[in-house]
Amino acid sequence: MKKKQVLILAMVGSLMLMASSVFANVQNFPVSVTIPSSTDATFRLFQWSGSGPQPSADQGNFNISWADTDLTADLTFSVFRPNFLYFITAAPAGSGNLDIQVDYVDGTAPSGATDTLGDKVVATVVRVEPSTAEININGSTGQTLTSIATASGVIFGGDTGEPLDGGFFKMYIALDPDGTTATPFNFGDPPGSYTGTITLTATPI
Repeated sequence: MKKKQVLILAMVGSLMLMASSVFANVQNFPVSVTIPSSTDATFRLFQWSGSGPQPSADQGNFNISWADTDLTADLTFSVFRPNFLYFITAAPAGSGNLDIQVDYVDGTAPSGATDTLGDKVVATVVRVEPSTAEININGSTGQTLTSIATASGVIFGGDTGEPLDGGFFKMYIALDPDGTTATPFNFGDPPGSYTGTITLTATPI
């Protein structure tokens, strides 16, 4: 009886010795992702009509144009109504934000014209949120291109109190047949081409 008790104790002691030699090997694996900052911007030009936004056929050279066939004569109010408008989008080509400066310079106008193109075209700038909501930046009715030129360029972006954070820049370019913000093209305007140039300068910040 005494031998059996000694044997059992010896086995228990052996198991305890084996267990004490087992240990946990702990290894940490740090994880990190580095997002490169944007060094460029992507511009796109769209044409908006009753059928919804479509990429403009001229987006390769960014021409914004209304031919005479793109205007409908409103005989009641003696003005020309456009069949569509344009909008420009600008977004960083990567992570980050943009400062976007908008400049405008008038080109030519027919002889006898009292208004330039800049007096008759409205630019409305919005910030498009991820939810597709549009937040007006330069007023709900926008401003004429002439007023932008007079201001020697208007900047929209993170450094100007009008941040584009969380969204992207969008600028509508439209004629104003109702005269809400700009002078409409009317039957009293000399026929011919009215020209000008909008310049967008995007600076990643």
